[in-house]
Amino acid sequence: MQSVTGLEKKCPYLFQRDTYVSTDTLFMGGRGPPSKPFGLSRSLFRPSDDAVTLPYNIPGNAMACVELRHLQSMLKDATSSIKIDDLKARTAAISASLCSALDQVIEASKLSKQKTIPYEVDGEPSSSGAYLMDDANIPSLLSLPFLGYMDRTAKVYLETRDFVWSKNNPFYFSGVEGDGIGGPHVGPSFAWPMSLIMRAMTSNSDDEVKSCLELLVKSSAGTGFLHESFNVDDVKDYTRSWFAWVNGLFGELVIQLVNERPHLIVQGDSIALAQSFVKVPISLQAQLDLEKSSIKLK
Repeated sequence: MQSVTGLEKKCPYLFQRDTYVSTDTLFMGGRGPPSKPFGLSRSLFRPSDDAVTLPYNIPGNAMACVELRHLQSMLKDATSSIKIDDLKARTAAISASLCSALDQVIEASKLSKQKTIPYEVDGEPSSSGAYLMDDANIPSLLSLPFLGYMDRTAKVYLETRDFVWSKNNPFYFSGVEGDGIGGPHVGPSFAWPMSLIMRAMTSNSDDEVKSCLELLVKSSAGTGFLHESFNVDDVKDYTRSWFAWVNGLFGELVIQLVNERPHLIVQGDSIALAQSFVKVPISLQAQLDLEKSSIKLK
C-alpha cells in the first residue's frame, strides 16, 4: 500500500457496499481518493471505521512507524536464517521509507502557517493537499505521545494539541455541559470520552488532568460507565451505554495516574501501597522513553 495510487487498472484493494451513509463506502468503484506515493502507507478507512478524505492517515502511519521499529528491535535477537534475514531486510526498508516520509510531513508542519500536523495528506507535503482535523478514535493526532511516536513536550505536538482542542478543528465540540473531540462517525455536538482520556494521558498539567477527570465522571451520566459519545449540551443524551474500548482505556489512565500523578486520585498515605499493586503501563513507558531519548522529535 506504499506504492498504490488508487488509479491502477487492477487495484489491489477495493471496498464498496450499498449504504445510505457516504462514509461507509468508497467512491470510484471502491478505490477511494487517489494518492501520490512518497513512502507512507495508503489506508482508506480511519480508526473510527469512517472513509478517509485523503488516503494517507498520519496518526495511523505514525503508529506503523513505531511498531516497525519495535519489530526491528525484536528481530535483532532472532537466530539468523534465510527467512529471518529477509524479514529483517524488508522491515528495515519499509521502516526507513515510511518513517522518512513521516519526517517530511512533520518538518513541513513546523514551517506551515498553522504550525499543526495534518490528519491526512494525499502525497508529499511540498506538492499535495492536507486535511487539518482530528478524530477522537485512536490512533489520533492527540495520541501521538501515547503511541510512542512523539514527545509530549515537543513544540510541534503542543501546537497540534492546541489546534485539535479548539474550534479550528471541525470535530471539536463545546456546549453547556462539556467539550471534547468527536468525529463524523456520530456527528455534530457529540464528544467522545476517549478524547478526554487521551488529553489527560498526554497532559503536562495537573489542572488539565483534573478537569478531564471531572468531565469524564459527569459524562457517565450517573450510569457508572463511560459511553461512546455524549451530547455536549446534555450528558444524559449519549451513544452506547457500554463501550468496552473507552472503559478499558480509562482503566489504563487510572494506572498511569497511580504511577505518574498519584496525588490526583490516591490519598497521600495510600500512594505507596497503590503503586505497589500496578506496573508502569506500556503507553506511559513509551512516553517516558521518548522524553529520555536523544532522537525524540522536537
